[in-house]
Amino acid sequence: MKLKFNASLHRISILLLLAVSTVFSSCSKSDDIPAPSPATVTNVTTASGTLSGPKNTIITITGTNFITDLSKIQVKVNGKDCAVLSATSTTITAKIPAACGTGNVVLILDGTSYQGPVFNFVNSYTLFSITDGQVGNVYGPLASAKFDQIESISIDANDNMYLGQYNFPKVKKISADGTVSLLAGSGVSGYLDANGAAAQFTAPEYCSRGTDGNVYVAENQYVRKIDASLNVTTLYTKATAGGYMAIKAMPGGIYLAGPTEIAKLSYSGTVIWAVQRKDPPPPFDNPYDFDGDTSVARFSTYGNIEVDAAEENIYFNNYDSYHTLNGHVVNKIKKLNIPSHTITTIAGAGAGAEVNDGPALQATFNQVSDLRLDQYGVLWIADSRNNRVRVLENGEVSTLIGAAGEGDVDGDAASGKIKFPTGLAFDSHGSLFIGCFGNNKIKKLLID
Repeated sequence: MKLKFNASLHRISILLLLAVSTVFSSCSKSDDIPAPSPATVTNVTTASGTLSGPKNTIITITGTNFITDLSKIQVKVNGKDCAVLSATSTTITAKIPAACGTGNVVLILDGTSYQGPVFNFVNSYTLFSITDGQVGNVYGPLASAKFDQIESISIDANDNMYLGQYNFPKVKKISADGTVSLLAGSGVSGYLDANGAAAQFTAPEYCSRGTDGNVYVAENQYVRKIDASLNVTTLYTKATAGGYMAIKAMPGGIYLAGPTEIAKLSYSGTVIWAVQRKDPPPPFDNPYDFDGDTSVARFSTYGNIEVDAAEENIYFNNYDSYHTLNGHVVNKIKKLNIPSHTITTIAGAGAGAEVNDGPALQATFNQVSDLRLDQYGVLWIADSRNNRVRVLENGEVSTLIGAAGEGDVDGDAASGKIKFPTGLAFDSHGSLFIGCFGNNKIKKLLID
């Protein structure tokens, strides 16, 4: 029994030694395998040789130790996903998406991020007609709807569009699904508070939807309100001479402007403040064009106004039709800074027969009808008599639409043509809608 026990113990010892040997052998082999080297990004290029371009630009990322499983590779620019096209251990290609914006290239390999340089995105601008330009008053689907002398466009946060018409005094709505309906106005010029089609307007050129859900119209001495039930009431009546043409409803109140006054109104109809135009001194040959404190500044607004998101600055066109410069009406774009109570010229040399782009204070305009700020703080300008849409950015004025001349041509904005643009509005996607008084069309500028 003793020998048998010892033999069994011996066999167990041998098995334990083998197991331990296997374990150490396995560990030794694993330790001999080097960890994979981290990837490195050495360069990001495009076919043009510059790290910039529009949508669909192909970028090539070069480096070392890339993985090749496309399902584990991400490329982002400005936080936007790019389509990954190919991958080798040293090269990855990807395509820039539409509306990408400028920002850093980031390569993500199986969850690990590698920061790259900045890609400078170049917007593409494509012009479309969304109405056919036929004159009339037909409601229903946008494709068959008819309008008469579209003056202005206002778009709410849900992409519903509100239109002011000049010839037939009506306020219309184009819902986000493309259905055209009447908000208010009989089409007969007059002044009557009533519901919907029974109400009368004289010149509802500019309107704006307030944060309270009502639509407001600046109309000469009156500010009219159209509520959700389409009831038209008068919110405010100006007692003194000189009425309003421009309106912009903001969270903090309703901003108004006319030739002789810029004002802020509460949603209850109370004037919060007003800046009056100062008459030029005798012999009255100085134009309504003098910058400075609002106690001495002279102005004469024309067209619609824009208010920045902070409600600190009001942008307006100064159109002094009573005085001329070199035989032309004075056109300057000015800014009223509310906290400092000052008015300054931000663009416009005065007036000229030619359309001059370039440094803002050397540019010339001819009857600016509307101004709009985009999400980047760029000021867009409806230069009506020049048949152009222009932008003011970083102290420079440039033409986006209309450089090819007056007309009606869709497609690439560089060769696009429009006729007497009077209304501008951006939707929630960043596209610009343009009301063209000259040929009764609404156009859309796709910016991507």
